[in-house]
Amino acid sequence: MVKCRPPGNRDPEPVEIETCAPYLSRQIELIDPAVVATLGRFAAHYVLGLDSPITALRGKLYHRDGRNIVPVFHPAAALYDSSKREVLMEDFRRLRAVMDRVGRGE
Repeated sequence: MVKCRPPGNRDPEPVEIETCAPYLSRQIELIDPAVVATLGRFAAHYVLGLDSPITALRGKLYHRDGRNIVPVFHPAAALYDSSKREVLMEDFRRLRAVMDRVGRGE
């Protein structure tokens, strides 16, 4: 969601998100991906326009603006909490399945 890591690995502040959001929106517009993987809650909240916990958002496929949105845990979460490793792998397997399906035109 932000273009640089906040100091001390803290959550990005609203002003940082607001500053970076136009760049992300423009990148998505220019690249025009069929599938977007949101890494973590801040990206998921921004792209989906929802404020549910990432644990409630992940595991589901969303559709916004003609795109498939796949929320996943941020990979750093698995580094700090090894119990999230398998959940993260599930998320990436789900992402792969969506990408394969889109690639086949389904």
